[in-house]
Amino acid sequence: MLFRSSKSSDHRLHLLYLIHELPTRGIYKEALSTALEERRLLLGPGKLPLRAERAGPIRIIGPNFSGSALSLQLALKSWLARHPEDSVEMLSGTATSRDNIATLDLPALRMRFRATINADDQLSASMKVTMKRLGLSDSQVALLRESSTQYGQGLIADCSDFLIVPFPMSISSLRTEYQRVPSAEEAAPALPGAEKRPGSRSTCSIQPAPKRTFRSPRGSRLWPSI
Repeated sequence: MLFRSSKSSDHRLHLLYLIHELPTRGIYKEALSTALEERRLLLGPGKLPLRAERAGPIRIIGPNFSGSALSLQLALKSWLARHPEDSVEMLSGTATSRDNIATLDLPALRMRFRATINADDQLSASMKVTMKRLGLSDSQVALLRESSTQYGQGLIADCSDFLIVPFPMSISSLRTEYQRVPSAEEAAPALPGAEKRPGSRSTCSIQPAPKRTFRSPRGSRLWPSI
């Protein structure tokens, strides 16, 4: 994605790459490597008015999941070892594990990491203060934790005094499937002369609402038709 300023006097461009990641498998290393290589080629000698000395460090908004931290570290270490002129700055607004600092904030390897969200240990400390004010013991509190990710397993180990309710990562798909497939009673044909009872399944869908399309007016004949 290429961004430019709305000011006609500002000719700077900002290039953004979207790299897929999963909490169970980490960052898509091939896509990240391809993006970094394309960035290197764009900053190299050519016809584009780009100056490598003004490029600055590689800026990454992520990881999105704490479970992706290790795979991201390995991919960046491999790249930085082959390109000593590069450095990396990472900023995450969703990864809450305290271990992300030890994994990704490595100044000696030209990697820096910061987060805009409180870490899990800080959130747990605040929760215990609130529980104390309410007169609740640990055994009276249930915590929902992912059971199929490394991040979720680590949280379960740190909260052994609470009632842990594990759930699979893709549990939201169960409700969608529950609505889609009728029960045996609903699928069976009605008896002759009997009215078929309406389905008793929930009609509340968790699927996102359909997006409304916006058609902007064409400003000139050079604009593509939508």
